[in-house]
Amino acid sequence: MTNRTKKTEAECTERTESHTDACDITKRISSKPALKKRHLRRCTEGSAVLSSALDNSSNGLPPNHRRTKSAGFNSIRSRAHNSQHKEYFVKDEYDDLIECIALRKSVHGEDHPEVALVHNSIGNCYNKRQDFEKSMNSYREALRIYRSFYGDYHPSVASTLQNIGNVHCRLGKNDLAIKYLEQSLLIRKKSQGHDHSDVANLLQNLGQVHALMGNNDQAMSDLEKALKLRSTQGEVNISVARNLSAIGNIYIAKGQLDEAMTIQRRSLDIKKQVLGTLHPSVAVSLMDLGSVCHKRGYIDEAISLYKEALRVQKGVYKDQEHYMDFGVTMHTIGVLHQLKGEIVKAKEALTNASSFYKEASLDHDHRCVIALSMSLETLALH
Repeated sequence: MTNRTKKTEAECTERTESHTDACDITKRISSKPALKKRHLRRCTEGSAVLSSALDNSSNGLPPNHRRTKSAGFNSIRSRAHNSQHKEYFVKDEYDDLIECIALRKSVHGEDHPEVALVHNSIGNCYNKRQDFEKSMNSYREALRIYRSFYGDYHPSVASTLQNIGNVHCRLGKNDLAIKYLEQSLLIRKKSQGHDHSDVANLLQNLGQVHALMGNNDQAMSDLEKALKLRSTQGEVNISVARNLSAIGNIYIAKGQLDEAMTIQRRSLDIKKQVLGTLHPSVAVSLMDLGSVCHKRGYIDEAISLYKEALRVQKGVYKDQEHYMDFGVTMHTIGVLHQLKGEIVKAKEALTNASSFYKEASLDHDHRCVIALSMSLETLALH
């Protein structure tokens, strides 16, 4: 066995819940070189990344529940990335996971945490497809296995409850989302302690769901508790930045724009320091800050921020599947120019937005295309 293979297996065993099981799976496939290479990659990267995602899924809520009202352009800043890619499904990833779960069942049996981990991963795949019924079934099967193996009070049980809660949130069933997230929080506190970073993640998750329900005071309470816990991690921390951004959007919803601008600037500064200037999360913060500037009447600054956000988006995303995101940002820029009475610039931006939507193959009845048509019709009246 080469040093590289040993290192890969070591990473696999270190990041999954059973330190010996991943090696057993590797031995089962070692006689097939092609499978060995693929499953070492998938069972190491897939399980490790998934395990991390499960424990940190509250960093944040899923894309179609981003702040649709914070930009002040409800019809165009839809954050509809998932709607654009409703049929998106990484078939290779799914096929690998089906093979992986079959191998794990043959080694460990049906009701083992290693099998539950892959059920969670399959649930995440269905989430990408927005097939929430199948996603929920996968998460529930994982939950059943974890509970039968560990009992009720274990971090893996909490992670899976959190996933189920977030699916309910994406379905608009926010009361059920709160129920599952609160169960997860209780387990986190009991199994990991009240000051654990996963508790902060859940508090932020709860705060964001309360914000979607319009419960701004409860949302602010949860988010401030999360921020207080995160303060022990250091100021320059991406979790702190995201927490600040969520608080900033509560201030926007409450009309406290001065506080919102201060908080959003802090969040943006941290993101740039930690992630660099070319990162999707930086683009989101630039647009959040642009939203506040628009609401305060600082249109020139808002335009500048959205243009910077577009530059970041283009710098990060090189493929066609993100053209709709470019179009949404360009559309916003066009509307801002129109507010200033800069008709020529507004028409140029809206025309560019239309081109991006066509490149993204959006249907004529897509909400972004409909909103753009309305903006062009309004512009034609000038």
